[in-house]
Amino acid sequence: MKFSPSSLLLGLGAAGAMAQADVQDGPYALKIVDAEDASLNGLWVDACHSGAAIDTPCFSADAAGRELFYHNHTATGEAGPLIRYFNVDTGGDTPTRVPQPLSLTYVPSTNVANGLLSVGNTDPLNVAFDAAGKLFVRDYYDDSKFAAGERPQPGSYDLYHWQVCWNLASSYYYQSLAWVTSGNPHNPTCVAVNVTRVTPED
Repeated sequence: MKFSPSSLLLGLGAAGAMAQADVQDGPYALKIVDAEDASLNGLWVDACHSGAAIDTPCFSADAAGRELFYHNHTATGEAGPLIRYFNVDTGGDTPTRVPQPLSLTYVPSTNVANGLLSVGNTDPLNVAFDAAGKLFVRDYYDDSKFAAGERPQPGSYDLYHWQVCWNLASSYYYQSLAWVTSGNPHNPTCVAVNVTRVTPED
């Protein structure tokens, strides 16, 4: 796969920013568990083409098709970007290893945010794994508790809002990993799941 120099520079810039993390764990495969539709349990997170240097976290039933991810975080904090790497042919003897951090894309018409793996992404999703290896997003405010004129105090909220949904990714239509911001998903194809990490040897 070949990309323009500008695309590669964006990817390398993101790599530099993410390299500031003290710790990189992995590689891990990501597996669907605890699905409300049991037929989804055991699916592996894969990467499906959605554009130039852009992929969607889709699924494979075959462990051989699973993608591997790394988790960057600081020594004092457990939350940080989840990254997929891939090799880019830049015309030299050795391919360049470029990161695609996981992020979420939001649109105003729905409460379902689509997962995205994109080179040059400077706003990755900060995630962590709990003691059981399940993936969560940590937030520090719950606006359902806000009161008029009273500044809220931060807390710590570990959120497990993962969904498997049929979603548009550019001109492609995939069953992919998504996130519901709150309440029931607007998209009727969505199924609530958990995502757990698995070492490649398992």
